[in-house]
Amino acid sequence: MGDIITHAVVESKSLVDQPMADAEEVLGDLGPTVHALLYINESGLANEELAEKGRRFVRHSRLKIVLQITK
Repeated sequence: MGDIITHAVVESKSLVDQPMADAEEVLGDLGPTVHALLYINESGLANEELAEKGRRFVRHSRLKIVLQITK
């Protein structure tokens, strides 16, 4: 399960690098990332660096969705 969590949180950077992602694409990656963050927090596997990367990804994704809606 560790490999799935690493991919969902750390490797999700590719979504952030896309300049024009549709809101549907953002939500498609955001859901698994949130679930992975909840899992690692509840299981005690999170370290501060990983938790901060996850929080940044969620904040950035939320902003992308808002910008897509307000276009």
